[in-house]
Amino acid sequence: MASKFKARAALASALPLLGALIAACSSGSPSQDDSNSAASSASGPVSVMKWHDPNAIQAAAAPAGAKLVYHGGRVVSNIQVVQVLYGTGSYLPQVTSTAAPSMATFYQQVTNSSYFDWLTEYNTPSTGGTNQKIGHGSFSTQVQITPSSANNGASISDAQIQSELAAQIKAGHLPAPTADAAGNNNTYYAIFFPHGKTINQGGSNSCQAGGFCAYHGTIANVGGHEIYYGVHPDMQAGSGCDTGCGTGTPFSNYQSVASHELVETVTDCEVGIATVIGAPLAWYDQTNGEIGDICNAQQGTIVGGDGQTYTVQKEFSNTAKDCIVAPAGGTDAGTDSGTDAGGNDGGSTCSHSDCTTGTKLVATCDPCVQKICAADSFCCNSSWDSTCVGEVKSICGQTCGGTDAGTDAGTDGGGTDAGTCSHSDCTTGAKLVKTCDPCVTKICTADSFCCNSSWDSICVGEVKSVCGLTCQ
Repeated sequence: MASKFKARAALASALPLLGALIAACSSGSPSQDDSNSAASSASGPVSVMKWHDPNAIQAAAAPAGAKLVYHGGRVVSNIQVVQVLYGTGSYLPQVTSTAAPSMATFYQQVTNSSYFDWLTEYNTPSTGGTNQKIGHGSFSTQVQITPSSANNGASISDAQIQSELAAQIKAGHLPAPTADAAGNNNTYYAIFFPHGKTINQGGSNSCQAGGFCAYHGTIANVGGHEIYYGVHPDMQAGSGCDTGCGTGTPFSNYQSVASHELVETVTDCEVGIATVIGAPLAWYDQTNGEIGDICNAQQGTIVGGDGQTYTVQKEFSNTAKDCIVAPAGGTDAGTDSGTDAGGNDGGSTCSHSDCTTGTKLVATCDPCVQKICAADSFCCNSSWDSTCVGEVKSICGQTCGGTDAGTDAGTDGGGTDAGTCSHSDCTTGAKLVKTCDPCVTKICTADSFCCNSSWDSICVGEVKSVCGLTCQ
């Protein structure tokens, strides 16, 4: 087995990047390790680079005592992936394609599956936190940029990547970041590099011994917005990453590595601007690192709504106390259709059906509600929102018929009353057609999730934040 190691950029320098996916790149059988060990010091966290025994067996479970602790930073509510191709050159065909299966369809399907459903356990509190709820995401677009020659040599530093990304966004070549209803960034720029490019970050290089397979980071301010991005070196034959970043095909290794960085961005998006073990870190284990680090290289699969099987890395669940793809008994969350096969109908003990949004429910009112609230306390402590409704399927294995109508109290202050839209933009439910209403057009231009996946509570909130209208 190839020797494995772990490495991190220190948190003490300007705009450091803590989400590095590390792997040994040697001629033996491939292995992958992104575990990070941070220890407190007077100057803040100190990263450790440590070689592993070349004959060590890859961990099959989370390390004992692992636990992600919330430190006060932001998460990503509904991640929107912009795939960036960094210039011309040789790419794996599935990287440049947008047809299934490809990295484009991987991002769309994975962010709308059971792999994302359980991440609600990492919602953030309103007291001492950012009061965010993690929901499904979407693939926004793929853009091939033309980097400046100054930022496109054979060896490219992280500082050059940040500079180029900022310039491309400012110039309008890349879409500007979108935000949730509270103004928190939702956009993630997943940057893929052609064959022959070496990336330098934190004193180590991509695809070689002592280096890494990928990482994610943060730019503090571009046009008034934080920028979240991931860096993905080439993994084709001869790249070095082909022998050190996974045990499957180059495409499956890309997927596993990409899922690692994707979920770490969702749960700890401001890691790149942290200087201590504390805010703006979000969910972080001081001993083992981020959600993906704890489970590095432990792989699984999900079946997307397109029928394709995608490779993902397992992520750490505080609730399960282990590395999982989805909770035991969970299923891939697609589009609910048909009849309500077991969801409660409001009944004599629950205040409303678990298949409709509304006020919080009492855990003991129904067996399914009890399961959901055990996994996602928000549903019984705060409100029963569209995420809770989705968990009727992902946690209980039951199917709700139709869409969440919610309760549209009073009159819409300018929002559509369905009309040509399938439902009001002031209620959660199925995705809306972008052209059905002027406000819907504006919202879906800023937040494509609402017209590509579902019209959730974030979309409803954008009736006010984007259109300036009030739902009553």
